[in-house]
Amino acid sequence: MDRHDTIRAFIDQKRLEAEEQNRLFIVRGVSLDWDVEEGFSYLQSIADFDEISVGLNWINREALRLIWGDNDTAIQPRIPVLVIQERDIVSDGPQGPLRLDREDIVEVYQGLDEIEAALDE
Repeated sequence: MDRHDTIRAFIDQKRLEAEEQNRLFIVRGVSLDWDVEEGFSYLQSIADFDEISVGLNWINREALRLIWGDNDTAIQPRIPVLVIQERDIVSDGPQGPLRLDREDIVEVYQGLDEIEAALDE
């Protein structure tokens, strides 16, 4: 199994776990390519993402937030990194605006070895 197959298998496994728990599962891809088109093409070759963030290498907004940002989980700058988050979206009523109430990092898999080990569990 190559790197992309491993990542796809991991995503499929986590998606199934979320479905079994009646939870929404969103796959967000972050590419560290400087060039947006190259990053987009690379992410398309890996999986079908629900959201993507591409460009600007390590100063990409999502990289800044998840890796360099202020969070309780120590995420090392390794590739690939797969991060499982839980978040609560709330509204002030049926017509009210949506807002992010809580977003926590609950699991981090750093490097292909950790991702492969998680698949074997």
